Amino acid sequence: MTREWNQIVHDRDRVCQDCGTSGSKDNPLTVHHIKPKCQGGPDTPENGKLLCKNCHKWYHETNGYPHGKRKTRKKKHHRRR
Repeated sequence: MTREWNQIVHDRDRVCQDCGTSGSKDNPLTVHHIKPKCQGGPDTPENGKLLCKNCHKWYHETNGYPHGKRKTRKKKHHRRR
């Protein structure tokens, strides 16, 4: 996601498109892909909407999509000697 695309969505929407909050330090506004990137969704303003952190997290948990840039990795098991 480019900063330019992110800024366009922030400037257009200005508040969370689900709950209407203007965001806060503990609940900042974030850009959400309407059609997930994992399903081929593009980084375009038309495919983005502004959500607060809480609504964004809820949306991903409810719909089963990955959230954030972190990928989970299996921990390596070290053998004890």
